[in-house]
Amino acid sequence: MHNVTINVDGKDYSVREGSTIHEACGEAGIHIPVLCYHPRLKIAGNCRVCCVEVEGCRTLMPACVTPITPNMVVRTDSPKVLQARKTIVDLLLAAHNCDCLVCDAAGACELQKMAYDLGLDRRSRAFYVCDDELPEVDGSSPVLQYDPSKCIQCTRCIRACGEIQGKGIIAAVHRSYEVKMAAGIHQWSDSRCDGCGECIQICPTGALSEKVSSGVRVWEAEKVRTSCAYCGVGCQLAAGFLAEGRSPSRNEPCALETASHFASAGLYPDALPWALAALEQMVSALDCENGLHLLDRIREWPLGAFDPETERRVVLAEFELKAHKGCFREANDIYGRAISLARPADTPRLQLTKARILAETGENLPAVALLEKTLQDSEPGGEIMAMVLSRLSKLFAQMGNMQKSREYQDKALELVEGNPDLMECILGNLAMTRLLAGDTVKAEELCRRALDTRRFSGNLKLKALLLGALSIIALRTGREDEGIELSTAAAEIHRRTGNSQGLCGVLGNTGSMLARSGKLTPALEALHEALEIARHLGSTAMVANFTHSIGNIFTILKRYDEAEAHFMESLSTAETTGNARMMASALTGLGSMKLGTGALDEAGRCFSRANRMYHRAGNIIGQAHALSGAAQVHLVLGEPDRALPLVREAEVLAVAGGDPQTAVGIRFLHAMVLLARGMRDETLEVYHDACMGIAEHGITVGGTEHRTALEEEMTRLGMAIQIE
Repeated sequence: MHNVTINVDGKDYSVREGSTIHEACGEAGIHIPVLCYHPRLKIAGNCRVCCVEVEGCRTLMPACVTPITPNMVVRTDSPKVLQARKTIVDLLLAAHNCDCLVCDAAGACELQKMAYDLGLDRRSRAFYVCDDELPEVDGSSPVLQYDPSKCIQCTRCIRACGEIQGKGIIAAVHRSYEVKMAAGIHQWSDSRCDGCGECIQICPTGALSEKVSSGVRVWEAEKVRTSCAYCGVGCQLAAGFLAEGRSPSRNEPCALETASHFASAGLYPDALPWALAALEQMVSALDCENGLHLLDRIREWPLGAFDPETERRVVLAEFELKAHKGCFREANDIYGRAISLARPADTPRLQLTKARILAETGENLPAVALLEKTLQDSEPGGEIMAMVLSRLSKLFAQMGNMQKSREYQDKALELVEGNPDLMECILGNLAMTRLLAGDTVKAEELCRRALDTRRFSGNLKLKALLLGALSIIALRTGREDEGIELSTAAAEIHRRTGNSQGLCGVLGNTGSMLARSGKLTPALEALHEALEIARHLGSTAMVANFTHSIGNIFTILKRYDEAEAHFMESLSTAETTGNARMMASALTGLGSMKLGTGALDEAGRCFSRANRMYHRAGNIIGQAHALSGAAQVHLVLGEPDRALPLVREAEVLAVAGGDPQTAVGIRFLHAMVLLARGMRDETLEVYHDACMGIAEHGITVGGTEHRTALEEEMTRLGMAIQIE
């Protein structure tokens, strides 16, 4: 998707081709008021509040439906536009019941806010309308009420009922001043309305509201995640109010939670299907904490309610939730039963998740074998095949087999070419693959390509993940300010969307990259915040990862007691979940810490054990770190002959793994070992290779400690050092 240039209010902006004026202005940070428009609905264009001036057009144009054209000139704040908006809102208010003081929507009413923004007050004709003969409120529904005197005929409720819930039971009836929304022949209770609450959440005024008023104003309450206590379903609710609305799930992605609440509250007795629907939505959203809580409540349901199909859905959901939360041992225990209950169409996705567990726990080779089997069993050309190919590419990159990684990447790209939906599924994965391979240019290209696609589809969570990946790329390529800016933007989206897991990941990556750039204090701040969120989420994998990263920083700062405490927590957490990869990482960090304190025997045992784990898992970068640590132990012990083969093997592995920063650090260590053996010519050669590696890859921090010690010794011996 290409960008085009338009001029808005005297300034040029580059915006996405094919977007409407409203969407383009939104991307540019220019606010255009709307009433009938909603990002989750098809465009209606019937309120005309969003009107703007377009050069060359005779009349004002509705921004929500007017597509942009190259070099278009738009005015959003001209006197003509502002006067038109005032007139439109004034006319809406003229037929509106303005009992704002007692209306449930007060403070969250979009019409009220717009009137204030446009400066309409009691001098407006709207406030002099006689309201002696207001239409009757329809309160026949058990869960909601409809007040026609507050309805502005935006048709949001009609479109939400049909497009989001798929019911299509609300329609506009009568004509002219008597138009109103109806869901039945005479009253709301005559309809097939099942009380999902979607129309309530999306109504811009107080025309549709819950049957029982909460009695609390928006500014008096805060959103609190909780469970309904009426029955054993455990439906999740946002009790209180959101900052942007008055109802529990207002402006959230779906009203299934509200719907399941209505069902479990006894208004509709068959609550189990609602609970299962809510559970599967939580699986799709990776809302592991709330999903597992709801799962526990579903398990308390009477046994007679569980037919084979219900049991299948529950077991599959439990496996996915526990796998994504990081409870790998529990997920492995469930996997066999999940496979036995699964339909043929479910099996490839279950195998994909199982392969992810294997990779996360350091069992890369079994993960590859399972993915290759899944590849054979999956539907040719489908989403699963695309995801398997991209996952194989990423996995081989982690293992250091770049040739195989690129082979699977090419197959994935060939498969999705010309299919935007499939392309969206794998672009982020492929971008991370290229990042692992050290190909930051290609990784950035894929990320930005994916970002354009996600921006078009409006998926904020995926956009935040891609921004996080771009921040890592920026930090690795020396663009630290840009990296921090991108990371902040990603974190802000995760906070706004309530995606704690995504926020946790962004903060963790930011902390790790800041540490690699030598900015240890902000790195610690980011990692401590990420660790706190991970503990709150109960994500054992993230806790093990972040405590390990914090331990590494404390080792660099020579705060060894704190480093040991964090490494031991990381090791204990990894052992509890059976995560072999994190166990090896924690042992490597612990070995480095012991080396710093002079406990050489303990350090050697840690590095040796970590090396064996990494070797079994096929993780060559991890092996490189463990072997270089073992080489340092022998060097400190005065055994350079034993250190030399270890450091040479570590260097080969680091180069094969495509990690230039690790390779540079090991080269400086290699030169130190050679110098300890008295091999000056070879020392100079390896030293200059390491310095060239820093210049070639733009590395800001790489083997700093080894380089400093080496150069001090070389200077003492009168050897020439690199002049930068």
